[in-house]
Amino acid sequence: VPYGSLELYTAIEDTYWQEYLVATDKIREGEGGVLLTVQTEGMGNVTGGGSYPAGDTVTFTAETYPGYTFLGWYEGENLLSEEMIYTFEVPMSATNYTAKFAVRDDMANFVFTSDRYSCVITGIKDSSVTEIVVPDCVTDISLGAFINCTSVTSITLPIASRNLGYYFGAEDNSNNDAYIPRSLKTVVLSEKVRNIGGSAFYNCNRLTSIVISNQLTSIGCDAFMNCSIYQRHSGMVQNFV
Repeated sequence: VPYGSLELYTAIEDTYWQEYLVATDKIREGEGGVLLTVQTEGMGNVTGGGSYPAGDTVTFTAETYPGYTFLGWYEGENLLSEEMIYTFEVPMSATNYTAKFAVRDDMANFVFTSDRYSCVITGIKDSSVTEIVVPDCVTDISLGAFINCTSVTSITLPIASRNLGYYFGAEDNSNNDAYIPRSLKTVVLSEKVRNIGGSAFYNCNRLTSIVISNQLTSIGCDAFMNCSIYQRHSGMVQNFV
């Protein structure tokens, strides 16, 4: 009975399409079968390891972590499937497979860490931007992640549990006004935001508006203390002064 020789690779592709092979699989000596091992580096997970004779049906499964996208299963440069679950018959000859991942386009300007359950922004690559749009896949933003974004006029956030100044370096909400860029006038809270934390916009004197969706269910104590800010909600404007 002939056996196939199968190798599985995982690959990261950044915005410049640089590919890094991070795992090599070998046939176990004397078994005559196929050994699949998988190693990934923070962009997702791949399953389907084991020993298989040629002709067997094998299923590979890819899982992307927040902030990344799955490009597909490849044999060399040939795209085999873009589906996360790929079922195939083990070939007679030695074959290398690659699972390719890439950073999502909307995360390309952010420095971030990610795992199965979280995605944390720790910095930004181009701090000269005038608009920051944080995607809904982000679960947290580190202290001072946007500290050098001194020209930003608008920021869109999927979370509102921390004080706004925290993202610009203010550990305490009383320092919000000192750390938030003078250029920042508008905050947009995405539909993911259900709650605005207490003192979230405390002392944010230069903000002129906050845009929210109808998904918001609660506003914490002193969320708008010592600031003049407006809420746009279902076409209505309410002054929180």
